[in-house]
Amino acid sequence: MRPLRTPSLLIVAALFATSCGGAGLPGPATPDPLSGQYIVNGGGGALDNVKPLTEAFGKLHPAITWQGLADVGSNAGVNLVISGETDLGYISRELTDTEKAAGKVEAVSIGASGTALAVAASNPVKALTKDQVSKIFTGSITDW
Repeated sequence: MRPLRTPSLLIVAALFATSCGGAGLPGPATPDPLSGQYIVNGGGGALDNVKPLTEAFGKLHPAITWQGLADVGSNAGVNLVISGETDLGYISRELTDTEKAAGKVEAVSIGASGTALAVAASNPVKALTKDQVSKIFTGSITDW
């Protein structure tokens, strides 16, 4: 009688699996459509935020590897994306009108950071507008 029980259990197991639609049975693995190697470079101001984001994304998509993650500057980050040498560029500024007009890059904001300007009390400049401060850092200020 022992030989009859084994086939009966196999039939019952097969019927159970069929009635459940195969639930719980391993199926073929679906490859991650995002898998591959990505090169990421840009401005250092964003680097502290980009590194943990790539690490977290890598945990969700283990078939992805990241290269680069170097501080090459925002301008170089944009230019490397335009030239195709980098897949993703991170910048800590807005795109310039020229970069926008080229139509080869698009900025997607992922966060913001605060920046402060400290001025010595002895400095004769007592008030600056946001536009003037921006021009100081871009080197385009011509007058006060």
